[in-house]
Amino acid sequence: MTGRVLAAALFALSIMISIPRSGSCGASASGRLSIEAALDTDRIAPGGTATLTVRVRSAGLNLPDVPLPPLPGVSIERGGTSQNFSMVNQSVERSSTTVYRLIPRAEGIVRIPPLRVTVGKDQAESSPLTLTVSRTAASQAPSPVTGLSEPGNIPSGTPELFVKATVDRSRAYWNEQIILRLRLYSRVELLGDVDWKPPNTPGFWTEGLGPPRQARAKIHGVEYAVMEIPIALFPTKTGTLTIGAARMRCRVARVIQPPDPWSLLAMPDVVPQDLTLTSDPVTVAVTPLPGGAPRGFSGAVGDYRLEVRVDGVTAHAGEPITARATIQGHGNISTVRDPELRARGASRQYVAGSSTRIDHTGDRVGGEKETDVAFVADQPGAM
Repeated sequence: MTGRVLAAALFALSIMISIPRSGSCGASASGRLSIEAALDTDRIAPGGTATLTVRVRSAGLNLPDVPLPPLPGVSIERGGTSQNFSMVNQSVERSSTTVYRLIPRAEGIVRIPPLRVTVGKDQAESSPLTLTVSRTAASQAPSPVTGLSEPGNIPSGTPELFVKATVDRSRAYWNEQIILRLRLYSRVELLGDVDWKPPNTPGFWTEGLGPPRQARAKIHGVEYAVMEIPIALFPTKTGTLTIGAARMRCRVARVIQPPDPWSLLAMPDVVPQDLTLTSDPVTVAVTPLPGGAPRGFSGAVGDYRLEVRVDGVTAHAGEPITARATIQGHGNISTVRDPELRARGASRQYVAGSSTRIDHTGDRVGGEKETDVAFVADQPGAM
């Protein structure tokens, strides 16, 4: 079954790139409320950045905010919060993820106390965390660009870092998927996490395509470490649409040599430097769908199939029979309309449940949407 969906949502959130290394989840006695705190590293140098990720899940409850208490000797920057909402068979679950950047100013041990949340009678708290701040951490930290081109082999004027935005097609039909790839090319050591601000995408429905990807690439004979963020775009209007500039903030390590290199006590000093890079805007020409659409076409574009099943073929008068319609495939599944199910001979019907599962893996958005409809016949006979 093929179809196409009109969408009108915009994408605006900060993407924090970090891999939690420590932390555990604390849940309430009922299991309906939980909180997890995790650090992306347990050891950094003074002036470096550690990323603290706090996740809260609430089943059918209000979603509380989680304030982070002051930490002595540490600058705290709130990187942003994302929230999710899901409902499966009328069961509601809410979750939020908040990211903090921790920048310690001196050597020592930073202790992060348990973070507590309370909703009604449900209480939960995270495990305490410890962050070691040491000048030796900078030299021990793994470099993401190990094995890249030696400085002596790099032509003059070659950039150390740059950001590039590309699309897999410059022309597309309305609501046809386009892949936007945001790439950071680097041949220097990065400290801490990379803070991305995705571009403004007016006229597009936007879906992320999984976590950042790591790769290597050679450009004009120079090897770079590449960090890529893929994003799926679905045009919601026609004409020439512009994808704005993406912005990236990162911190690089600069090695300052000592004044007297012959001194036995002379050691290079690692100084962090903050950088902000932006990509160029990208334009896409979007054309209307070709004519000749089938009757009842609602605008869903993609590769879909529809399956309908019933939970039984016999029932007593007044008892419901439930039909489940499942739409599966690739495309903007979030905005595909629920199929209209009718039963001849039914006295009444009602929606018994619905759910949507989105698959963001790979380079194509897909998933499935299920709708359960109950039919009731008050009189004996065929339905």
